[in-house]
Parts: sequence; structure tokens; C-alpha cells
Amino acid sequence: MHALGLNRAEMMYREGAYVIDSVFPATLGYAGAGVVVAVGDDAGEFQIGDKVSV
Repeated sequence: MHALGLNRAEMMYREGAYVIDSVFPATLGYAGAGVVVAVGDDAGEFQIGDKVSV
């Protein structure tokens, strides 16, 4: 992972200031970009060195 994005709602959730109560552990930051460094048997079309984003 080279970069990770957090938006305002995720920061508010982390601080307990969102419209719903925070429940931890929670997964924050669904936006990211990086380079594939390893692949498993079911990696499909991905190869080591591919630039990817989610």
C-alpha cells in the first residue's frame, strides 16, 4: 500500500462524532493504491509489479 484515503465520515466515526455509534475494531479506509508484491494461486489476472487501486 503506497497511499490510503480516509474521508470525513471515517474520521468522524473514529472520533465518535458520526451519526451512528463507533464499534471497534472497525475497518476504516477503503480507498488505497499500491503495487502487487506477491500473488497467491487464485490471484487471477494480477501479477507481481502490477499497479492497483481499491
